[in-house]
Amino acid sequence: CEEAFYGCMGFVLCFFGGVYPALILSVETFHQCGWDRTYEAVLDIYEETVKVKKKFDVASFENSFDGESKENDEVAAFTERMALFMEVANPRKIQGAIAILWGNYMCVLAALNIHFAQVISLGQGIGEVLQRVLNQYIVPVLKVTVAKKYHQWIPVLTGYVAKIIGVFLAWMAQSFLSAFHSGIRGGIMMSRAGFQYLAKKNGKEYDQEDSIMDEIVGYGAAMVGIYLQISAGFLLPFPLNLILFPLTSIEWGIRFALAGDDMFLNALF
Repeated sequence: CEEAFYGCMGFVLCFFGGVYPALILSVETFHQCGWDRTYEAVLDIYEETVKVKKKFDVASFENSFDGESKENDEVAAFTERMALFMEVANPRKIQGAIAILWGNYMCVLAALNIHFAQVISLGQGIGEVLQRVLNQYIVPVLKVTVAKKYHQWIPVLTGYVAKIIGVFLAWMAQSFLSAFHSGIRGGIMMSRAGFQYLAKKNGKEYDQEDSIMDEIVGYGAAMVGIYLQISAGFLLPFPLNLILFPLTSIEWGIRFALAGDDMFLNALF
């Protein structure tokens, strides 16, 4: 039901807003950019994949009775599969679906760049300062301990280390801000969804303007969520860290993608 959906969304924002700020904003932006069209595009690609797979299965079954089987000829097998794909697949449907997905991806990336512009600038600034420190104190030590034939790699590796630390520290600062903002927003959303569900269960209508209990409960939940995230250092406890590891990987992938190509290009110089 609607109350359960908003309650779950509020719970995620309240207790994970500081852990997954970029991922949460990506999902929200992706939904606003046109979730219906995106769903249809994914469905089109899935349907085309199923159709092509069925054709592959039929061809494989027929080849099993062919005395001139090409199972051992990888090039010929690949050529045959590509020919079947071009014969069965609908290129216009695939092209349209990919265009929709790519357009929504660019829309999300642009929104994230605008929202987290200060974080990106802060991370690059911290990285540049750390790189100067490493060049002054660490690089000379490494040149003494590392063989001379590997010296050309020292500035590159120290540059990467400096940029990565800069991005990490900048996002830690953003995690504090996101935890407070998402915590309050999610706590209110969760409490109002709960009160609305209870009112509907009792055959009544809930008006959030007539009561402050939803705000009291929401702010209380927000404080609990913020405290738990800060006390854990914005790290997930076991076993959530294993269960949600794919989401954590996506979150940090988005963060480094937002850092831009300059993070990696500047590390080379």
